[in-house]
Amino acid sequence: MTVDMNLHPLLDRVSADFSYARELCLGSGFSLSQLPAALIEFNRVADPFSSALLASLGVGILCYITSIVTKNHSVVDKLWSILPVFYTWHYVWHGHLRDVYGNVVMNPRLLLIAALVTIWGVRLTFNFWRKGGYSWTNEDYRWEAIRQGKSVFPVALLPVLNLVFIALYQNVLLMLITAPVYASWRHLGTPLRWVDALAVLCAGTCLVIEANEKHARIREHRRLTGDYNRGFLTSGLFRYSRHPNFFAEQAFWASLYLFAVSASGAWVHWSGLAFIQLILLFQGSTGLTEDLALAKYPK
Repeated sequence: MTVDMNLHPLLDRVSADFSYARELCLGSGFSLSQLPAALIEFNRVADPFSSALLASLGVGILCYITSIVTKNHSVVDKLWSILPVFYTWHYVWHGHLRDVYGNVVMNPRLLLIAALVTIWGVRLTFNFWRKGGYSWTNEDYRWEAIRQGKSVFPVALLPVLNLVFIALYQNVLLMLITAPVYASWRHLGTPLRWVDALAVLCAGTCLVIEANEKHARIREHRRLTGDYNRGFLTSGLFRYSRHPNFFAEQAFWASLYLFAVSASGAWVHWSGLAFIQLILLFQGSTGLTEDLALAKYPK
């Protein structure tokens, strides 16, 4: 079994690119008015992973400032379905080629990934908008529970959590889960293989599961009886899982890892570390959700 867990080349490229960014921004005579041009130049010459990482850090800082101004800790939630789509197409654009006639030629593997991620993003964004998620007053109820001391996390450390975990870590993670797209970009010459077909099948199945879960919730909420009064859905997919959408979300990004496997030829690849981090994040948030649900519905 082929293994590629060597991060040294990537870290060397990122280090060199960030040194170049520092030279661009801290050079003599630099002013804020030159920042847009400097960022465009950096994106042109830097490794696309480096420019994506820089963008995620910048967005993280903006999310932190916005959360302070609006007193809302769910700013990153509003970007959850948007940023991975952006980063995916960022790699697709960097992977475009031109033929002898000057026509743009896109890599088929990158286009497959981009299509799947875009469908995922559009569906999730629409559902989030439909339930009012983009209102500045809309906030995940779990943050209010933490502020009220209903979790094991110390309330006094919430400002630190907001900066380090909510704003910065989650934004970097939203970039890192697209690492399989970057891995595919690094191996543009690899033709499509049966593993790519398996990836499409698995990712497509996850999208269907998520869509079915959302439809089930809407249908049950309209009935206002049975499961609604119980507090939980117990029919359909919910017979097998309390959170089928959470499972499908994690499995979707795990499925995209197969594209990196196909492109690199390594079944164990470093780009898989990101979706493992995503799984750990879901485990923590789901645990808090269950604790709050148990307090509300003790039966």
